[in-house]
Amino acid sequence: AAWKDFPPLLDPQTLPRRVLVLAPHPDDEVLGCGGMLAFHAARGDEVRLVFLTGGGSPREEEAARAARSLGLDAPRVHGFADGELAAEEELASCIAREIAEFDPELVYAPSPLRSEERRVGKECRSWWSPYH
Repeated sequence: AAWKDFPPLLDPQTLPRRVLVLAPHPDDEVLGCGGMLAFHAARGDEVRLVFLTGGGSPREEEAARAARSLGLDAPRVHGFADGELAAEEELASCIAREIAEFDPELVYAPSPLRSEERRVGKECRSWWSPYH
């Protein structure tokens, strides 16, 4: 069963306080883990929000307003083309740089429902996992 692949549930108060969010598109972070991001912000945790696509799009501004509403700083935005992220050759090195630069204790990555989200999740697991 796929549910066996998920990490165990933890008491939210025990979660690390240095959090990286890798969102393929602006709004994926709110739809995927918005409640947890509000929790981290309210607790005063250091949260870095990264959008891999959406540079200059209306979705980017909407997502920036959503981040502020959740109590987060403005997101970092990379200019990868929407719809082409799954095939993007520079994606792995971009994610590796974000992880190396921020040195997170916890990473939120997308669920593997679509090809772009699957690719981001795969690259994230390649470069950062508390399980290896």
